[in-house]
Amino acid sequence: MEAYNVVFTEHARNLLLQHVSFLVGISPNAARKLYNAVYAKIEILYENPFQYPIWQVSFELPHEYRKLVVNKRYLIIYFIDGNNVFVDYVFDCSMDNSKFI
Repeated sequence: MEAYNVVFTEHARNLLLQHVSFLVGISPNAARKLYNAVYAKIEILYENPFQYPIWQVSFELPHEYRKLVVNKRYLIIYFIDGNNVFVDYVFDCSMDNSKFI
């Protein structure tokens, strides 16, 4: 199977670090688990990024984004361009994330 190049954008990395930093104040163990769970899911994208569904939204986006869920609460949004997979967003589904798009 063809391997994909996965790029975790700086924007997505900053969003993840915000979530992890917040959790550190509550539970360092929970923060570590979130960080590890996100990166474990992203590892899957190297082999088959098409296995996750297209992210359906009511507004136009510059790419066809796909979504994957981590720990039933965090949403990773990415798009595929040729052999590259760009992870653009990491959302906490319990928050209003419209300001990040």
